Amino acid sequence: MAEDQADRLKDRPEETWEEILRRLRTREAPARGMFARVQIGPENSGEIADDPAVRLAVLHPQYSHTRGDSASAAYMSQ
Repeated sequence: MAEDQADRLKDRPEETWEEILRRLRTREAPARGMFARVQIGPENSGEIADDPAVRLAVLHPQYSHTRGDSASAAYMSQ
């Protein structure tokens, strides 16, 4: 059953991304720790305030990155 659902979601990555973002956002405030704010899934850098507060930005799942890959989607989205 889980395998069937996983196969269906492969064809609709946007739905998977939205579910990931939804789950992260529900845990955002309690997991903030020392950060002034945690921003989950900003679409672009313009959504992150340019102020002196320390904040954690968790990139949108569509921007994947592998260590050492300077051509990854996450690296290029800067």
